[in-house]
Amino acid sequence: MYTYMHNGVIQDTDRLISVRDTVALRGYGLFDYFKVIDGVPIFVEDHLARLMKSCKGLDLAIPYNENQLKDMIMTVIKHHPVKTFAVRFLVTPGVGIDSGTKGDTPEVFCIGESIVFPSAEDIAKGWKLITYEYARYLHQFKSINYLQLMANKHLLKEHNANDFLFKYNGNVSESTRANIFYVKDQHTLVTSNEFILEGVTRKKLLEHLATDYTIEVRPVAYDELKTFKEAFITGSSKNIMPVFVIDDIEYSRDNGVTQDIMRRFEVMTREYIGGNR
Repeated sequence: MYTYMHNGVIQDTDRLISVRDTVALRGYGLFDYFKVIDGVPIFVEDHLARLMKSCKGLDLAIPYNENQLKDMIMTVIKHHPVKTFAVRFLVTPGVGIDSGTKGDTPEVFCIGESIVFPSAEDIAKGWKLITYEYARYLHQFKSINYLQLMANKHLLKEHNANDFLFKYNGNVSESTRANIFYVKDQHTLVTSNEFILEGVTRKKLLEHLATDYTIEVRPVAYDELKTFKEAFITGSSKNIMPVFVIDDIEYSRDNGVTQDIMRRFEVMTREYIGGNR
Protein backbone atom coordinates (compact mmCIF):
# COMPACT_ATOMS: atom_id res chain seq x y z
CA MET A 1 0.00 0.00 0.00
CA TYR A 2 1.19 3.50 -0.71
CA THR A 3 0.18 7.12 -1.03
CA TYR A 4 1.27 9.11 -4.04
CA MET A 5 1.65 12.82 -4.67
CA HIS A 6 2.66 14.74 -7.80
CA ASN A 7 3.74 18.37 -7.55
CA GLY A 8 1.99 18.76 -4.21
CA VAL A 9 -1.31 17.13 -5.17
CA ILE A 10 -2.48 13.75 -3.87
CA GLN A 11 -3.18 11.37 -6.76
CA ASP A 12 -5.60 8.47 -6.88
CA THR A 13 -3.46 6.57 -9.40
CA ASP A 14 0.08 6.71 -10.69
CA ARG A 15 0.84 9.62 -12.97
CA LEU A 16 2.97 8.04 -15.66
CA ILE A 17 6.31 9.67 -16.41
CA SER A 18 6.55 10.47 -20.09
CA VAL A 19 8.90 8.36 -22.18
CA ARG A 20 10.25 11.72 -23.36
CA ASP A 21 11.13 12.85 -19.84
CA THR A 22 14.90 13.36 -19.66
CA VAL A 23 14.95 11.01 -16.66
CA ALA A 24 14.06 8.17 -19.02
CA LEU A 25 16.13 9.26 -22.00
CA ARG A 26 19.30 10.27 -20.16
CA GLY A 27 19.02 8.74 -16.68
CA TYR A 28 19.08 12.28 -15.29
CA GLY A 29 17.23 12.72 -12.01
CA LEU A 30 17.57 12.54 -8.25
CA PHE A 31 15.81 11.24 -5.17
CA ASP A 32 15.86 11.11 -1.41
CA TYR A 33 14.50 8.40 0.86
CA PHE A 34 13.76 8.25 4.57
CA LYS A 35 11.62 6.41 7.06
CA VAL A 36 8.47 7.45 8.88
CA ILE A 37 7.92 5.80 12.28
CA ASP A 38 4.63 6.17 14.14
CA GLY A 39 3.73 9.07 11.86
CA VAL A 40 6.98 10.98 12.45
CA PRO A 41 9.38 11.53 9.51
CA ILE A 42 12.76 10.63 10.96
CA PHE A 43 15.53 13.25 10.71
CA VAL A 44 13.44 14.98 8.06
CA GLU A 45 15.34 18.27 8.29
CA ASP A 46 18.57 16.56 7.29
CA HIS A 47 16.93 14.68 4.43
CA LEU A 48 15.31 17.80 3.03
CA ALA A 49 18.60 19.70 3.28
CA ARG A 50 20.28 16.90 1.34
CA LEU A 51 17.48 16.88 -1.24
CA MET A 52 17.90 20.60 -1.81
CA LYS A 53 21.68 20.18 -2.02
CA SER A 54 21.23 17.48 -4.67
CA CYS A 55 18.80 19.68 -6.62
CA LYS A 56 21.31 22.52 -6.66
CA GLY A 57 24.27 20.30 -7.46
CA LEU A 58 22.49 18.52 -10.31
CA ASP A 59 20.90 21.71 -11.67
CA LEU A 60 17.28 20.71 -11.03
CA ALA A 61 15.77 23.84 -9.51
CA ILE A 62 12.46 22.67 -8.05
CA PRO A 63 9.83 25.36 -7.34
CA TYR A 64 9.47 24.45 -3.64
CA ASN A 65 11.30 25.39 -0.47
CA GLU A 66 11.97 23.04 2.45
CA ASN A 67 8.82 24.08 4.32
CA GLN A 68 6.66 23.32 1.28
CA LEU A 69 8.34 19.96 0.84
CA LYS A 70 7.71 19.17 4.50
CA ASP A 71 4.04 20.04 4.00
CA MET A 72 3.97 17.47 1.19
CA ILE A 73 5.45 14.86 3.51
CA MET A 74 2.88 15.57 6.22
CA THR A 75 0.06 15.33 3.66
CA VAL A 76 1.37 11.92 2.53
CA ILE A 77 1.57 10.80 6.17
CA LYS A 78 -2.00 11.96 6.76
CA HIS A 79 -3.33 9.97 3.80
CA HIS A 80 -1.12 6.89 4.12
CA PRO A 81 -2.88 3.73 5.35
CA VAL A 82 -0.18 2.86 7.90
CA LYS A 83 1.98 5.08 10.10
CA THR A 84 5.35 3.34 9.70
CA PHE A 85 6.60 3.37 6.11
CA ALA A 86 9.11 5.10 3.85
CA VAL A 87 8.88 8.31 1.84
CA ARG A 88 10.65 8.69 -1.47
CA PHE A 89 11.05 12.01 -3.22
CA LEU A 90 11.76 11.67 -6.94
CA VAL A 91 12.73 14.71 -9.00
CA THR A 92 12.85 14.45 -12.79
CA PRO A 93 13.75 17.13 -15.38
CA GLY A 94 10.47 16.81 -17.26
CA VAL A 95 10.03 16.84 -21.04
CA GLY A 96 12.30 19.11 -23.05
CA ILE A 97 12.33 20.03 -26.71
CA ASP A 98 14.71 17.15 -27.43
CA SER A 99 16.37 14.25 -25.62
CA GLY A 100 19.19 16.40 -24.31
CA THR A 101 17.10 19.26 -22.96
CA LYS A 102 15.36 19.61 -19.61
CA GLY A 103 11.74 20.62 -19.33
CA ASP A 104 10.79 24.09 -18.16
CA THR A 105 10.02 22.88 -14.61
CA PRO A 106 11.22 19.69 -12.87
CA GLU A 107 8.59 17.13 -11.87
CA VAL A 108 8.43 16.39 -8.13
CA PHE A 109 6.94 13.14 -6.83
CA CYS A 110 6.45 12.30 -3.14
CA ILE A 111 5.66 8.62 -2.66
CA GLY A 112 4.82 6.61 0.43
CA GLU A 113 6.30 3.11 0.22
CA SER A 114 6.37 0.03 2.40
CA ILE A 115 9.54 -0.54 4.40
CA VAL A 116 10.96 -3.65 6.04
CA PHE A 117 13.54 -3.21 8.77
CA PRO A 118 16.12 -5.92 9.55
CA SER A 119 14.84 -8.62 11.87
CA ALA A 120 16.75 -9.92 14.86
CA GLU A 121 17.66 -12.93 12.72
CA ASP A 122 18.98 -10.66 9.94
CA ILE A 123 21.12 -8.76 12.42
CA ALA A 124 22.48 -11.94 13.98
CA LYS A 125 23.41 -13.24 10.53
CA GLY A 126 25.01 -9.97 9.50
CA TRP A 127 26.06 -8.96 5.99
CA LYS A 128 28.70 -10.07 3.55
CA LEU A 129 30.21 -7.48 1.19
CA ILE A 130 32.41 -7.99 -1.84
CA THR A 131 34.67 -5.27 -3.16
CA TYR A 132 34.17 -3.78 -6.59
CA GLU A 133 36.45 -1.31 -8.35
CA TYR A 134 34.27 1.78 -8.71
CA ALA A 135 34.03 5.43 -7.67
CA ARG A 136 30.54 6.88 -7.68
CA TYR A 137 30.16 9.79 -10.13
CA LEU A 138 28.99 13.04 -8.48
CA HIS A 139 29.02 11.06 -5.25
CA GLN A 140 27.96 13.98 -3.05
CA PHE A 141 24.49 14.16 -4.67
CA LYS A 142 21.78 11.50 -4.44
CA SER A 143 21.20 10.85 -8.13
CA ILE A 144 19.18 7.95 -9.56
CA ASN A 145 22.32 6.46 -11.12
CA TYR A 146 22.56 2.95 -9.67
CA LEU A 147 23.65 1.35 -12.93
CA GLN A 148 26.64 -0.35 -11.30
CA LEU A 149 24.37 -2.24 -8.89
CA MET A 150 21.66 -3.14 -11.38
CA ALA A 151 24.09 -4.41 -14.02
CA ASN A 152 26.12 -6.50 -11.57
CA LYS A 153 23.61 -8.07 -9.21
CA HIS A 154 24.56 -11.45 -10.62
CA LEU A 155 27.94 -11.08 -8.90
CA LEU A 156 26.25 -10.72 -5.53
CA LYS A 157 24.29 -13.89 -6.16
CA GLU A 158 27.39 -15.77 -7.29
CA HIS A 159 29.28 -14.79 -4.14
CA ASN A 160 26.29 -15.11 -1.79
CA ALA A 161 26.86 -11.48 -0.81
CA ASN A 162 24.46 -8.74 0.27
CA ASP A 163 26.11 -5.77 -1.40
CA PHE A 164 29.27 -4.30 -2.89
CA LEU A 165 31.94 -2.32 -1.10
CA PHE A 166 33.36 0.18 -3.58
CA LYS A 167 37.14 0.30 -3.97
CA TYR A 168 39.14 2.82 -5.96
CA ASN A 169 42.90 3.34 -6.20
CA GLY A 170 43.47 1.02 -3.26
CA ASN A 171 40.97 2.72 -0.92
CA VAL A 172 37.46 1.63 0.05
CA SER A 173 34.56 4.07 0.31
CA GLU A 174 30.96 2.88 0.79
CA SER A 175 28.47 0.24 -0.26
CA THR A 176 25.85 0.75 -2.93
CA ARG A 177 23.18 2.08 -0.58
CA ALA A 178 24.93 2.59 2.74
CA ASN A 179 27.94 4.09 4.47
CA ILE A 180 30.29 1.86 6.42
CA PHE A 181 32.13 2.19 9.73
CA TYR A 182 34.97 0.06 11.05
CA VAL A 183 35.81 -0.62 14.69
CA LYS A 184 39.53 -0.12 15.21
CA ASP A 185 39.43 -0.81 18.95
CA GLN A 186 36.96 -0.46 21.83
CA HIS A 187 37.06 3.32 21.63
CA THR A 188 37.92 4.12 18.01
CA LEU A 189 35.81 4.08 14.85
CA VAL A 190 36.97 4.69 11.30
CA THR A 191 34.86 5.81 8.32
CA SER A 192 35.79 6.99 4.85
CA ASN A 193 35.47 10.53 3.55
CA GLU A 194 36.32 9.66 -0.08
CA PHE A 195 33.79 9.19 -2.91
CA ILE A 196 30.84 8.80 -0.55
CA LEU A 197 27.31 10.07 -0.39
CA GLU A 198 27.12 11.48 3.12
CA GLY A 199 24.23 9.56 4.61
CA VAL A 200 21.97 11.00 7.27
CA THR A 201 22.41 8.01 9.60
CA ARG A 202 26.18 8.43 9.26
CA LYS A 203 25.81 12.15 10.02
CA LYS A 204 23.80 11.46 13.16
CA LEU A 205 26.33 8.93 14.43
CA LEU A 206 29.21 11.33 13.85
CA GLU A 207 27.33 13.95 15.88
CA HIS A 208 26.20 11.75 18.75
CA LEU A 209 29.13 9.37 19.22
CA ALA A 210 31.87 11.99 19.29
CA THR A 211 31.72 12.35 23.09
CA ASP A 212 32.36 8.66 23.75
CA TYR A 213 34.31 7.46 20.73
CA THR A 214 37.26 8.72 18.75
CA ILE A 215 36.10 8.78 15.12
CA GLU A 216 38.66 8.89 12.35
CA VAL A 217 37.06 10.35 9.20
CA ARG A 218 39.65 9.79 6.49
CA PRO A 219 40.63 7.70 3.46
CA VAL A 220 40.55 3.99 4.30
CA ALA A 221 42.97 1.65 2.53
CA TYR A 222 41.75 -1.78 1.47
CA ASP A 223 44.83 -3.28 3.13
CA GLU A 224 43.63 -1.89 6.47
CA LEU A 225 40.43 -3.92 6.47
CA LYS A 226 42.09 -6.99 7.97
CA THR A 227 43.26 -4.93 10.96
CA PHE A 228 39.79 -3.87 12.10
CA LYS A 229 37.82 -5.75 14.78
CA GLU A 230 34.26 -5.09 13.61
CA ALA A 231 32.38 -3.42 10.78
CA PHE A 232 28.84 -2.16 10.25
CA ILE A 233 26.85 -0.31 7.61
CA THR A 234 24.44 2.56 8.21
CA GLY A 235 21.37 3.65 6.28
CA SER A 236 17.76 4.75 6.53
CA SER A 237 16.21 1.31 6.04
CA LYS A 238 19.03 -0.83 7.49
CA ASN A 239 19.69 1.44 10.50
CA ILE A 240 22.85 -0.23 11.88
CA MET A 241 23.66 -3.60 10.26
CA PRO A 242 26.70 -5.67 11.30
CA VAL A 243 29.09 -6.73 8.54
CA PHE A 244 30.83 -10.01 9.28
CA VAL A 245 32.60 -10.68 5.96
CA ILE A 246 34.30 -8.49 3.34
CA ASP A 247 35.76 -10.63 0.56
CA ASP A 248 37.70 -13.26 2.54
CA ILE A 249 38.14 -11.06 5.64
CA GLU A 250 36.00 -12.08 8.61
CA TYR A 251 35.04 -9.88 11.55
CA SER A 252 34.16 -10.88 15.07
CA ARG A 253 30.57 -11.87 15.74
CA ASP A 254 31.22 -10.93 19.35
CA ASN A 255 30.69 -7.36 18.19
CA GLY A 256 30.15 -5.47 21.41
CA VAL A 257 30.93 -2.04 19.98
CA THR A 258 28.49 -2.47 17.10
CA GLN A 259 25.79 -3.63 19.50
CA ASP A 260 26.41 -0.61 21.72
CA ILE A 261 26.03 1.71 18.74
CA MET A 262 22.85 -0.07 17.66
CA ARG A 263 21.36 0.55 21.10
CA ARG A 264 22.42 4.17 21.07
CA PHE A 265 20.91 4.74 17.63
CA GLU A 266 17.62 3.20 18.73
CA VAL A 267 17.51 5.57 21.72
CA MET A 268 18.43 8.50 19.47
CA THR A 269 15.59 7.63 17.09
CA ARG A 270 13.03 7.24 19.88
CA GLU A 271 14.06 10.55 21.40
CA TYR A 272 13.61 12.21 18.01
CA ILE A 273 10.13 10.70 17.68
CA GLY A 274 9.19 11.83 21.18
CA GLY A 275 10.33 15.36 20.46
CA ASN A 276 8.51 15.66 17.13
CA ARG A 277 5.01 14.36 17.76
